[in-house]
Amino acid sequence: MSAFIFTGSMEFVTVNLLVSAFNPFVTFMLAVMLGTRHLFYGISMLGRFKNMGAKKPYLIFSLCDETFAIDNGTIIAADVDRGWFYFFVGLLNQSSWVAGATLGGLLGERITFNTSGLDFIMTAMFAVIFVDQWLTTKRKSHMAALTGIAVPAICLGGVRRRQFHDPIPGRHARHVHSAAAIPGRPEDRQDGRGERNEQRGQGDERMMIMTTWQGVITIIMAMLGTMLTRFLPFLLFPESKEPPRFITYLGTVLPYAMTGLLVVYSLKGVHLTSGSHGIPELLAIIAIALLHIWKRNMLLSIAGGTAVYMLLVQLVFS
Repeated sequence: MSAFIFTGSMEFVTVNLLVSAFNPFVTFMLAVMLGTRHLFYGISMLGRFKNMGAKKPYLIFSLCDETFAIDNGTIIAADVDRGWFYFFVGLLNQSSWVAGATLGGLLGERITFNTSGLDFIMTAMFAVIFVDQWLTTKRKSHMAALTGIAVPAICLGGVRRRQFHDPIPGRHARHVHSAAAIPGRPEDRQDGRGERNEQRGQGDERMMIMTTWQGVITIIMAMLGTMLTRFLPFLLFPESKEPPRFITYLGTVLPYAMTGLLVVYSLKGVHLTSGSHGIPELLAIIAIALLHIWKRNMLLSIAGGTAVYMLLVQLVFS
């Protein structure tokens, strides 16, 4: 599934959809709604993906959040072929995504050390790219970057959208929790001796109400909805057609605004009025900014910021 949908948010939603009633139209519309941001990625990359030949369809297909952030935030040397650079960024991102999803499914239950906070690495990457763009661009781009942070932050604060957390009714989330329950936990025991629940397999069969072909169709519809949002800008404004001046202008300012949006999007689960009030995230991002201003090394900044966040959530705000 991860090889075809290739977008984190919709893939997580599809897991829930696969254990619910078969409804390909709802799947398609959810994919379109969750992938709306890809329309802006495409507009930003209209000029950069020109004259890419046979590589262009895959460049568009692989334009997920991480790929866009790297393509948009990297200054490519003059002696490097832009087309192959974009191609291998997308290929490596997709390969790592598929490999990670596969290994997680196979080995996830065997991981024994505390990985709390490791998921902050995506936020750290977006934050580093934002800081790097801020340091290397002009003031006009700074306004676009600030707009990209301010507008989605205001919208997210005013209207906490449920689809960011669980677009599917709560019973589906319970199904997924049951399917992913780790052996050895109390809910997996039949009695005090820790024996596995003999009825668990039958419960899983009742939970999966789709046939195999319905599941395949659901995955295809999720992929088509996602791909529509990625390919639409390139279909509306093909290379043979000069885009309107307003679209050209958006292509110059949106890359910086979209990086800011990605930072906010990756922090969508943070609640300022509850829990740790966003303090670990704020301190980790400050650490990222200071590290990057000091060393200008993306890998060091990402690793350092993620380590700071893991220490905070495990030791200070646990």
